[in-house]
Amino acid sequence: MRDTVGTSVELPGRTCADLADMRERFPEHTPLWDAIRREFWTHTVTPGFAG
Repeated sequence: MRDTVGTSVELPGRTCADLADMRERFPEHTPLWDAIRREFWTHTVTPGFAG
């Protein structure tokens, strides 16, 4: 992952970074994490299932 100026940012040693981990490590990017969460659930929840 790279920040906005192109500097490499080391991620945890897992296959994928967990959104909760990223929120803790980079709280200044809260709007980004919120957008990722919103998009994930928009595409994950079956239409009509959430009410």
